[in-house]
Amino acid sequence: MKTSAKGIILFLVLVFFILSLYSWKAKILFNPDELFYYKSSQTFSELKDLYAPKYYGEHRFQKPPLFYLSVFLFFKLFGVNWFSARLVTIFSSILVLVMTYLLGLKMFDRKKAFFGTAVLATSILFFRFGRIALPEMTFVFFMTAAVYFAYSAFLENKRKFFYLSFLFMGIGSLVKGPVAFLIPGLTILIFQIINRKKVPSLSIPWIGGVFIILGLNLLWLIPTFLIYGKSFLHMATFELGNKLRENIHFYNIGEQAWHYFQKFSFYIPVIFALYLPWSILEPIALVIARKRLEKKLYFTQRSFLLIWFMTGFLLFTAVSTKRYHYVLSLFPALSLYLISFFNFEKGYIKKVFQGLLSMHIAGYLFTVILIFPLLSIDGVDRLSTKLATVLKTRDAPVAVSWRLDPQEIELYINRRVFVMWESHLANWRRGGGPKIGHIIPKSKKDAGPFYLMLAREEYDRFVSKTHPSVKGAAKSPVDYSKLSEDWRWRKTIKFKNFFDGLLKNPKMVKSHFKDGFQEEVLLLLVWRK
Repeated sequence: MKTSAKGIILFLVLVFFILSLYSWKAKILFNPDELFYYKSSQTFSELKDLYAPKYYGEHRFQKPPLFYLSVFLFFKLFGVNWFSARLVTIFSSILVLVMTYLLGLKMFDRKKAFFGTAVLATSILFFRFGRIALPEMTFVFFMTAAVYFAYSAFLENKRKFFYLSFLFMGIGSLVKGPVAFLIPGLTILIFQIINRKKVPSLSIPWIGGVFIILGLNLLWLIPTFLIYGKSFLHMATFELGNKLRENIHFYNIGEQAWHYFQKFSFYIPVIFALYLPWSILEPIALVIARKRLEKKLYFTQRSFLLIWFMTGFLLFTAVSTKRYHYVLSLFPALSLYLISFFNFEKGYIKKVFQGLLSMHIAGYLFTVILIFPLLSIDGVDRLSTKLATVLKTRDAPVAVSWRLDPQEIELYINRRVFVMWESHLANWRRGGGPKIGHIIPKSKKDAGPFYLMLAREEYDRFVSKTHPSVKGAAKSPVDYSKLSEDWRWRKTIKFKNFFDGLLKNPKMVKSHFKDGFQEEVLLLLVWRK
């Protein structure tokens, strides 16, 4: 692969092609949250809808409006379809790579900038989130742009670049909230404190930056509060509280220590797994580049990248809510940090990276063309298709086990479903709590069926515990019949079950595979007699 300007353009076109391939099909490695943005972005009929799009009639305050608006604009340009929705993310992915390349040029040379960008593009998590209609990649673009202009300000001793950095932080916060300015802002502050002697003395316009960020956010916050009042305030505080508070009650010091160890270590295996294969090269790079480290080559650049990475890592670790995709925003820093240890002027190093990149691109093409179609349709989809047919002639409520990704069922039946959480099953066993009482009719006069889709474990619990309790406690008996069953790919793969089974009985490979990788799913018809 060439490292010229033409080479990087050809590489970006290739990445665009791979990410776009089959993205017009809803069920190609579908992420359930995509449906929120796909449906909600179609509800803009007047100005106030911009501040709180609707999902099946329910206002969504969970995220700022910029990503919804972006999808809406792409719908206007290219029509209402899945490709248009995902094109926002695909373009954002390309822009992330462009900003990473430009930052690489500022820090190193053209070859390092190219290979750092290529490493980022071929990491597993980038490939996964670079093609789905979620705001993560758009957020990563604005954050990476903010970091780029901040570093440019330090490097070129130009204060005006900080204003651009704060501008991108503010716009990013309209995509995904405060983290868009917390990570770059803390990176700038810590880098300046640590490297006072190594970078020019430069006055950072913090007051002006705060006004820029605050002003942009108030364009959303004030109108939304004025229009929706307590509803918006309740959801905003609920979302923030969920991310910050701990929902675990500790009984002793040992349990607390174990909890915080798990909390701190959560993202370590996540980064290793989702940054493969390049995560393997990080420790190798430190070993083979020991002499370079002793000469402190690229010390300032590495310092900046390491501060960026560690700031985000510690921030995500401190927040109680854990999501594996959060670390995607740190991968540009990790990629440039990795390639800084390699001398691409040496032919054999360049050839090794070229070979690895070629293998991964071929692997991703193979995955998209042959593997994704095999994984995209399973039992949840097949049962949902049957349910959609039934609902055309019989209108009835639908309840879905929380483990089955309810939005996937909603994709087929085009209506909102009731989500069955563990607490709901507990309420149900006590005779039908308020959270589920509106689904089961309370009298024979308004008696009617509803449909319940459960994963195997919830179904077994329903049959053995929940159903007898409800049947005994309800004023009129509750009955059910099993309409259909199928299998789906496990959301959490049980590798241990699979390998333990193979060790005990190697001949039962098919049975062990089902135990580890597949799970039954059932569709029930529930009614009061």
